[in-house]
Amino acid sequence: MVLLALAQAFQFELVLRQRDVIGQWVPESEPGESDIRYNGLKWRAGIRWSEVADDMVLRHRTNKRQKMMAADLKLCPMIQDELRYLNYRSPDGPIIINDVTGLPWSANEFRRKWRLVANHCGVPKEVKDMHSRSGGISEMFRAGVRPDAIMTMATHSDLAMTMRYNRQNHLDTSTEGQLARLEYRNRKAEE
Repeated sequence: MVLLALAQAFQFELVLRQRDVIGQWVPESEPGESDIRYNGLKWRAGIRWSEVADDMVLRHRTNKRQKMMAADLKLCPMIQDELRYLNYRSPDGPIIINDVTGLPWSANEFRRKWRLVANHCGVPKEVKDMHSRSGGISEMFRAGVRPDAIMTMATHSDLAMTMRYNRQNHLDTSTEGQLARLEYRNRKAEE
């Protein structure tokens, strides 16, 4: 359970894609090296302990666009809380592993287990693990972070993509319009 929570924290606080957190299993014939192999597959792309420096800064090359990202994990309270519960740290191994097999998760098994935990916690069916990234991006918008800074952290290539991730945007825009209209009506009534 701790590793599911830690994966969730990485996705939300660092707005990482699930694949960048848990990695992915691909056929051994695909290009790229990996020191983790199982049953004709190799694991790649997930975050590793070797990517976390002594100063607790994570430096990771993202899977989708091969962009470098860096984040100070000391500024991530959810991640820090979950790291306290870990009793292992392989020098170069994956950070997120399946606690039953000791190997990195497959995407399907991770989502299946995540849903079991979410159901137990009363999380609605329409909420999925993949919403962690957009939730983190939306929170940054609500906190007033500059859109270009959010774009950089999310490793997006253009601002339009970042804006699409902002779940709160429609409600914020609607609320802004409603408040302006109410203010206008109140001014008119006072005249």
